[in-house]
Amino acid sequence: MKTRTKFRIGFMVLLLGGALMGPYLMSRYLNMGSDGTPVMRDVISTEQTRQTFYKWQDDNGQWHFGDEPPEGVQAKAVSVDTAANILQPVVVAKKEPEKDKEEELKPEKTMPLPMTVDPEGVKDMMDKAKDVQNLMNERNEQLQQIQ
Repeated sequence: MKTRTKFRIGFMVLLLGGALMGPYLMSRYLNMGSDGTPVMRDVISTEQTRQTFYKWQDDNGQWHFGDEPPEGVQAKAVSVDTAANILQPVVVAKKEPEKDKEEELKPEKTMPLPMTVDPEGVKDMMDKAKDVQNLMNERNEQLQQIQ
């Protein structure tokens, strides 16, 4: 009876420990990305996260961006909220170098089908099959004579 009570108390202590450690472990490990970096879930847009940048185009048509536009250039103000559109990066698999077209046109080396009989033994196998057929025919004749 004492063993059963110790088991119940031990089980309850284990259960209580799991209940107390569960939220800590969940917040620590469930907020991690697949690469182990923490994921920012509750980013709030505030005045500190909003920034204004300027964009302008030079004489060659090239666009430039900066904190302040140069003098004498007509620039457009762009408001950016750094708390918006926070996405985890997507890992893109590296492309393998393309094979030469000549290699693609070459026939692939294939393994021959496994042979159960050696090609030289085919004649012998056919002779044995004919012998089995003759035995079956003789057996059928004997069965018909009995009936």
